[in-house]
Amino acid sequence: MLAIANGSTHGHVYDEKGNVIEQLSIDIPQTKAVARALRENNLQVGIAQHGITGTPRDLINQHFPKGDIMKGNVGTFWQDVVFSTLKVYEPALYKNIRDWTLEKYSPLNPGKKESQVFDGNCKFAIKEFFKELYAVEQDTEQAIQAMAYAESLVFFKAFSSYGTATLVRKASG
Repeated sequence: MLAIANGSTHGHVYDEKGNVIEQLSIDIPQTKAVARALRENNLQVGIAQHGITGTPRDLINQHFPKGDIMKGNVGTFWQDVVFSTLKVYEPALYKNIRDWTLEKYSPLNPGKKESQVFDGNCKFAIKEFFKELYAVEQDTEQAIQAMAYAESLVFFKAFSSYGTATLVRKASG
């Protein structure tokens, strides 16, 4: 895999008020040029595209090169699935995680809005709240699983990879 970060960012992109905005900054023509160069030089290398979290999936579906991006980094997206579910299903836990994160990381991020501080640092709360996160109610766990499954299907469709697991199994052996 060749990891490329051509215009992408890690995590979210924010407006001047600290609101998350869709990320349209990946240089898709450059991604296509890299893919073409890899093919033209007969290199058996796929692309790992960094910073896909905020990219609209319809843009991925319509404009990303099919079959060339073998891995898309969307870790923040999955983090958002969990925390948005916790807000509804486990609001007290979500509040504790948010409060802890803001208390610990706001001083290290002067001038940033609370949403930016939380989004950029809530991953560190996972270790702090490990026991609580793995002891959520069964309906919370089921909601997270259902959301993750549904969102995975949308990513698979956007990347035209839905149903390709059998190809991977055959290729690996």
